[in-house]
Amino acid sequence: MEYSIEQAFNKGIEFHKAGLFSDADYFYKFVLNKKPNHSYANHNQGVLCLDMGKVKEALIFLQSALKTNPNEFQFWASYIEALIQSNQISLANKFYNRALELGANKQIFMGLKDKLDEINFNISNSNKINEKDSPTEMEINKIEQLMKFGDFSEALTQIKMLLFNYTNSFVLYNLTGSIYYKLNLLDNALENFKIAIKLKPYAHEIYLNIGNVYISLKNFEMALVSFEKALNLNPNLAEAYNCIGLTYKEQKNYEKSILNFKNAIKLNQNNSLYFNNLGSTFALMGRFDDAIDTYYKSLHINPNFNIKIIISELLLREKKDAKKSLILLEEALQDNPMDVRANAYKYIALRGVDRFSDAKKLVNYSELVFKDNLQNFSNENISDFNKKLLISLEKHPRRIPELNENGWAIRGGTVIRKLFTNPDTIIHEFENLLRRAIDKRLENLTFNQDHPFLMKKPQKYKLECWVNFLESGDYQSNHIHNLGWMSGVYYVDPPEFKNEKSINEGYIEFNRAGYDLPHFGEDKDIELIKPENGMIIFFPSYVWHGTIPFTENKSRVSISFDISFQ
Repeated sequence: MEYSIEQAFNKGIEFHKAGLFSDADYFYKFVLNKKPNHSYANHNQGVLCLDMGKVKEALIFLQSALKTNPNEFQFWASYIEALIQSNQISLANKFYNRALELGANKQIFMGLKDKLDEINFNISNSNKINEKDSPTEMEINKIEQLMKFGDFSEALTQIKMLLFNYTNSFVLYNLTGSIYYKLNLLDNALENFKIAIKLKPYAHEIYLNIGNVYISLKNFEMALVSFEKALNLNPNLAEAYNCIGLTYKEQKNYEKSILNFKNAIKLNQNNSLYFNNLGSTFALMGRFDDAIDTYYKSLHINPNFNIKIIISELLLREKKDAKKSLILLEEALQDNPMDVRANAYKYIALRGVDRFSDAKKLVNYSELVFKDNLQNFSNENISDFNKKLLISLEKHPRRIPELNENGWAIRGGTVIRKLFTNPDTIIHEFENLLRRAIDKRLENLTFNQDHPFLMKKPQKYKLECWVNFLESGDYQSNHIHNLGWMSGVYYVDPPEFKNEKSINEGYIEFNRAGYDLPHFGEDKDIELIKPENGMIIFFPSYVWHGTIPFTENKSRVSISFDISFQ
């Protein structure tokens, strides 16, 4: 249907009143494309922009409306409102006084007058904050220290006590909102930030905080409104552009994301985080050369360990450049020689530059991939024990399909996460046996200050355990254990395959790269182990491993675990 200008304008008003901003925007712009000087369409489009937090755009449309029709005093009122929202207070006062001189109806401007009077009063008194409403620097520092060390409960307690004396403290409400945000209590965070903004309506940092809460709530439209308000208060606020970039990135609007990250960088070229955000967006778009160049710029500002790892990964996966990747990885390992990802990527890079003997030393398969059997730690026949354990696992109430392929290596099958949370008797017994086996393995590891796995072992350790149920066609993709130091697997119910075509099916494989990273050297130094009932395999967490799928109609139940420093 082809709309007339009048029909389209009325449609715009209808959608605007209903809060359907994108539809209203379409019809107002339809009118303006046909008749650019349509004063009422310019005015309504300007008001719509204000409703959406786009104050800069609003000013353009409202200025055009006022220029075309200066006798419509509602246009004056809307333009003054936009000036207020853009923090151009002196100009707002000037236009308000000029409108009155031209005979504007004071009734139309009553709300604006009250708002301008309040703003002018606040500005004149902004440096005269009553000491009664401001905690001392020492009191604030104490709360910030508690937050720094993660003691949020005590920080909230201290704030509540201070609020008895400082009932109108902007700082305390802002800190309270920040704590609730860190605790992911987003409604509470929003409530406190909104109280803070009432106390100090021109504090741009609060609008940033509110916007970040809205991002967490996936309310991206309101997030953008908040960040635009921060920019209106401070047009040179680099962090506002960065936050707008992050919002568009969440919406997968990468072009707008890049534009805003670049604006942030123009205003602050020494913030490596802005380069990191830009680099990660380039990577998401498949612009890997731009991503790598941008990350290198970040590295020049701040030689950050994690950025070295990110660049090395991109160099391996997208450029197959093992040489440059290895240079960065060896630099990173100077800072953190035991890092799991860095050592796992180094293994790939070493193979990529034909240093297979060095790659082999890093894994040290013959000594560090160690097989044991739980029978060595139990008086009960391990097959009988595993039958009872299997019954408990199969009926476990937390057994679910694993759908998160990004976070876990299992492809198909079902899982039980955090096995030792509320364990039954048999699972608790398994934990005791497993800890005995771990303690024995730790005892037998020899110290070697030149080896990333052997240079340190935990005096106390944290144990995380989960169960993998694999059926025909399921498997574990090749992976490492980022959160571990030493990892392992225990076999509860490994199947026996009789089919001649089933050679190596269900085996665990070591030393083949995963995560879509290149595997150099084909099958050189690839190792296989056939699972057996009661078998435990220990290995450094940075060693690549996965399972070979099986086709027979059988199941394979194993328990994986990570040991990390406590």
